[in-house]
Amino acid sequence: MRDNNNNVVSIDQRSFLGAYSGRTKRRINHATSPALLTARQIERLIKAAQQIGNHGMRNATFMLMAYRHGLRIDELINLKWTHIDLDAGTLQVSRLKNGQQTVHPLTQQEVRHLASLKQLYPDAEYVFITAAKTPLNTSVIHKMVKRAGAEAGLSSTLHPGILQAGGGFQLTINRPH
Repeated sequence: MRDNNNNVVSIDQRSFLGAYSGRTKRRINHATSPALLTARQIERLIKAAQQIGNHGMRNATFMLMAYRHGLRIDELINLKWTHIDLDAGTLQVSRLKNGQQTVHPLTQQEVRHLASLKQLYPDAEYVFITAAKTPLNTSVIHKMVKRAGAEAGLSSTLHPGILQAGGGFQLTINRPH
């Protein structure tokens, strides 16, 4: 049998390829992208993000929140200031994929970053916004993470999902049993 590119494939490969042929999401090259980032690499990535462009604090805070709370891109894009209580140091998280609404504690570093963002954009409804005061989109986030990864001396093929995966992993190994 042959696939769409006229390559010879076995029946198992054909059924696998057929199951994913209609997929339109961005594909990740797992051969060149690291599986997880270490805490030290995350620190380098956040520091590099803070130095890039006019929205360094926003970029660094985005990456910090994604990593520390294991949040998906869309969960951060839709994050509003009403979900954050800086005085109490809490974050209300509404999970997208069959998740429950939970309250996460914020670290002092996160509170400082978020307070700085609030001062920069006091009238914003959403936490992470563009210069036009609209919520970020996934394209901007992918470019931001890729550029910060290259600046930090990490793989230039980094993707935002790696922040969520690393943070989720850290949450599972650090939770009390």
